[in-house]
Formats: sequence, C-alpha cells, structure tokens
Amino acid sequence: MLVLWEMGEELNTIWKEICSKVKEQVSPDTFKRWFSSTQLIEANEESLSVHIPNHIYGLWIESNYMAILNHAVVEILGQPRKIKWQSDSVASDDENNDSNKNQVEKVEAEVCRPAAKSKSKTVHKKSVISASDEQIEKSVRKVGLNKNHSFDTFVVGSNNEYACAAALAVAKGKSEGYNPLFIWGGPGLGKTHLLHAIGYEHLKREPKAKIVYMTCEQFTNEFIDAIQNNSLTKFRNKYRRADYLLVDDIHFLAGKEKSQEEFFHTFNMISDGRRQIVLTSDRPAAEISDLEERIVSRCEWGLTAGLELPDLETRLAILRKKMSMWQVTLEDRIVEFLADRIRKSVRRLEGAMMRLASYSALSGKSLTDEVDALEEALETLGEGTPLYRGDFSKDKLALLSPYFLLTSKPVMAIVNVGEDQIADQYPIQKISTELGNDSDVIGVCIQLEAETSQLAEDERAEILEALNLGEGAFPRFIQRAYHILGLRTFLTTGEKESRAWTFRTGSTAPEAAGRIHTDFQKGFIRAETIQWDQLLETGGWAQAKEEEKIRVEGKDYIVQDGDVMEFRFNV
Repeated sequence: MLVLWEMGEELNTIWKEICSKVKEQVSPDTFKRWFSSTQLIEANEESLSVHIPNHIYGLWIESNYMAILNHAVVEILGQPRKIKWQSDSVASDDENNDSNKNQVEKVEAEVCRPAAKSKSKTVHKKSVISASDEQIEKSVRKVGLNKNHSFDTFVVGSNNEYACAAALAVAKGKSEGYNPLFIWGGPGLGKTHLLHAIGYEHLKREPKAKIVYMTCEQFTNEFIDAIQNNSLTKFRNKYRRADYLLVDDIHFLAGKEKSQEEFFHTFNMISDGRRQIVLTSDRPAAEISDLEERIVSRCEWGLTAGLELPDLETRLAILRKKMSMWQVTLEDRIVEFLADRIRKSVRRLEGAMMRLASYSALSGKSLTDEVDALEEALETLGEGTPLYRGDFSKDKLALLSPYFLLTSKPVMAIVNVGEDQIADQYPIQKISTELGNDSDVIGVCIQLEAETSQLAEDERAEILEALNLGEGAFPRFIQRAYHILGLRTFLTTGEKESRAWTFRTGSTAPEAAGRIHTDFQKGFIRAETIQWDQLLETGGWAQAKEEEKIRVEGKDYIVQDGDVMEFRFNV
C-alpha cells in the first residue's frame, strides 16, 4: 500500500482543509458535535483513515453527512477516497459494517413488529449483483450517494409505503409509467433517503449505469459557473447523458428563470431518451410558486407519491431499527417518550435519539430521571403554568437546566410605584406572592428617578438616602440581578492592589482559586480568609493577621460573598 502522506502535521493540514469545506455546508453546532473531534491518521491513494471518539460518530456521519464529506474530499484531493473510521473501542470500518449487517439481519423481524398495527414493515429484497462490492462502493462514492440510505434501512409504514413501492420499482427498472417519479413531503420524512436508495439499488443491478445525483441548488450553482467559465457543453453532457437523473429539492428552482429553462431542456432530453428522472420536493409541484407551468406539467407527467407524517408505531419501528444499526441502547421508556413527542420529522427523531444515546454512552448515566423531569415539565407547561410556579425540586430543576427552558429561569420583576407608595410594601408583596417565593421583586419610582437624575450628585444622594433608596434604582437592579443569577464576589488584596473575582454560589475554595488561575485549583493546599468588612475594621491584611482574625480553610470550605482570600498552592 502506497502511503501518500506520513507526516502528522501534513495530515492535519489536509484534514483541516477538508473539514473547512464541510463546515461551510453544516450548522456550527453540527460541525462541533460530529466533526471537531475527528482526526486524519493515515491517507493513501484509495482511502483515508479517520480517528473518531467512538463508532457512533462514524455511523451518524455516514447516515447524514457522507455526501458532503465525499464532496469535500474530492474538492481538496481531486478524486474520491474511501473513508475508514477508526476508534479506540471499535475495529475497522469493514468489520463494523459486517457486524452491523449481521445484527440488522438478526433482529430485523423484531424491529418491524411494533409497527405491525399500521402495516409498518421493512423492505426486503434480493438483488442480483453483477459486480464486486468494492466496485459498487466506488461507484456509489463517485456519484455522491450515501450507502446507508438504502431500502434495507428504510422503515415502511402506512405513511410512506406507496412512495417506497414506487421508488423500489423505479430502482429495479420496472417503471415505464413512473417517469418522472415525483416524491414530495415535509422536511425529515425520508425523501432524500429514497432518492439515495434508488441510485444505490440500481447501481447494484447495473454497475455501469450513468447515475447523476444532485441537489437543485448544486444544479443552479454549476449552471452559473458553466456560463461564467464558458463550459456549458461540459455541463450539459454531465446531466443530459444520465441514465438516471436524481434531483433533490426541485422547489429550489422557484424564481430562477434561466436555471428553469436549462432544467426544462435537460428534462426533455432525458425523457425523450426514455431514461429515468426522479424528483423530490417539500410540496406538490402545482403548489411551488414561481415555477414555470411547463416544468410543473412535466413533474406531473409520471407518478406523484407523497410522504405523510409517520404514526406512533412507525416512529417506534424507526427508532428500534436505527438502534440496531448503530448498536446503541436506550431504555424502552425513553424510546417511547421520543416517539411520542417528536412527530413531524424523522430526521429530528433520529437526531434526538443519537444525542441521548451519545450522552448515555459517554457519561454512563441513566436517562430515566431526566425523562421524568421532562414529562413533569411538559405537563406543567401544558396546563399554562410557567415552571417557576411549578412544584419542582432542586434536583429536577438541575436535570432541566441543559434544556434552557425559559420559564425555569430565575424571575425578577420591576414594579413602578408612586412616590407615596415607596414605603408601602403591599404592591411589592402582592407581586411577589403572585410570582412565587423564589422571585425577586424591586419597587421603583420612575418619576422620582427621572427628577433626581437632573440634580447635582450630592443633592441626589441626599434625597435617595432620605427615602431609603440607597444609590438609586439602577445600581439596585444590577446588584439584585447579579445575585439572582447565582453570582457572588470574593476579593484578593495586596500592597499594590485589591481585586474582585466573580464565582458561582456554592463554589468550594479550590474552585474559587481556579477563577484566578487553574494552577491555583490544581495545587490547592489551603485558603486564608477574612470578611471584607472585618478587614476594613482592622485596617489591613497585616493587622488582621497580627490580631489573629485570619481564618485558615481547607478544600471543603464554601466561599462566601465578600470573602477576602489568599491561596496557598503547590504545582
């Protein structure tokens, strides 16, 4: 095997360039979650070996982003490469695939059982393969198809069985009346999956078939580039000579007159040659605004098949199928919870399952308590009650914290009162009772604040002090907001300066020390501390130490607001 790159630094550079292309096509959150932890460890003329944290990463990337990754590889390296995933806990990519295949075959019947009530099933087929698996896989990569989006991995239910049957007939070449095949449905229901499955299945039967897969956005962009680079002949040869033209998201053509005209002629050329066209869209062709009538009529020439929302049994079957394929485990209750709550997108359903499975696998924690908390939260919100008024324990609120539910946040109310009501606590107490015990209510006289703001500083301070309003509304608001967010302050002092440091309520002395420098936390020995007001009374740190007012605290000490600290550490 000829190794093209051996130096780690060069491998890192190549992979960084590939990942930068991927980053342009996916969301920042997706890239951070699935690509940021990958590393290219070996490369040759045929393949790239990529290290991943665990096998879940490889399975998820292959299922959702392989076309993007393959395209990026071609852009950077000039030709396609097979991607091999390697992790510390999993064997080679080929071994993984064999294992997954065997596992899928073993549990296939059981996976389909939950969807039996709605006639949900998995498509079974036997294909005559006229070429080696390696040749087929190479052709699949060249076309830009995702081999994991096959008919074998597509769970069929009452919502999609018609579309799947039509797609399978087209893939087998038994669809003279199905040209074009127009598949429409909402996002995440399986349109792209069926499109890839058609191409993959036909390549297994006809390895030499010229299959072109594209998104409509890709078609438009390449058309523009061809015009700019005077290469229209090459562009047209690519698309108009296809045996199977697979076009995703045809609705993207709406409003693009020149691209529509080019697509119209491409469509006619392929159709006249009795070659197959398959189109997908998020709505029926007639409902796509700004799409020329002549294109709409051609989309409706053949067979139109819609994808509806999957029922509960089908959603359960999908989750169990994916769990088997990806070799992940979730408790039945959690699977049922996901299937019940996520109803409109299979992609979101699979994504939620993968995130939970990844969290469970990496953290080693059960998700049962978290599901209990979420169910209680949903019930509370369903009744129209904000979470801060609900009866939630601190433990349950902690479980809900990663979900950033708005009504679970601390509540602060600013009440505008009249000048004659400043000393009257009734308006404040009334609002506080309504919001709950954990709320923070501040009374403010806006009129008085506006009038005093026009006075000299000393006069304003005198009036505010006489009314027992301290420094005024704004400083009070800042202070109360600071505290309600769970923030506190400790100080350090020396001959040259004193500094304030922010920390979270409940932090231990080592954690507070880490706010200054991580070495302070790692090598923490002890903390010497005194409250700020006591320090002021004694006149300074040296005097307080001489009077033995400095306390010595260990690792378990919970730092208090206003502590003046001096840390002893060793690294």
